[in-house]
Amino acid sequence: FDSPSLRAVLLSVHTSLRDAIHSINAENIAALAGLTNREYARLYGSAPRIAAASVNPHAGEGGRF
Repeated sequence: FDSPSLRAVLLSVHTSLRDAIHSINAENIAALAGLTNREYARLYGSAPRIAAASVNPHAGEGGRF
């Protein structure tokens, strides 16, 4: 996804939640980060800032939201 303020990539699309959760592992995340880094630099001429969002259902506990 590309907008003036944010560019985002997805680890999984159009799959069940169960399959999406199973696709979240260090190998897949590292591969996507590497691909993102390489292609962003190729397309935009600079290194990206990469962040990851979580599927953790407890991520909002303890006032973190």
